Amino acid sequence: MKDTLDFEEVGEILNVPIKNKDLFLTAFTHRSYLNEHPTYELPSNERLEFLGDAVLQLYPQNTSIPVMKIQKVTLQILEQQ
Repeated sequence: MKDTLDFEEVGEILNVPIKNKDLFLTAFTHRSYLNEHPTYELPSNERLEFLGDAVLQLYPQNTSIPVMKIQKVTLQILEQQ
């Protein structure tokens, strides 16, 4: 899939640069796809979903944190993956 997807074009459409192609594809990879394609090399998006849920739980508990700050921290965590 990495060879057939034009990441530059997708990034332009989304107005977001795609820096990590594997992370981008992982975000869209459901566990059921891995069951049907056992040789697929990337993991499912479950860890990213868990991280996203945890970040979203932070916001209502402490509304003094600006949304942009939460997004920045989330991106920093994802870039380390």
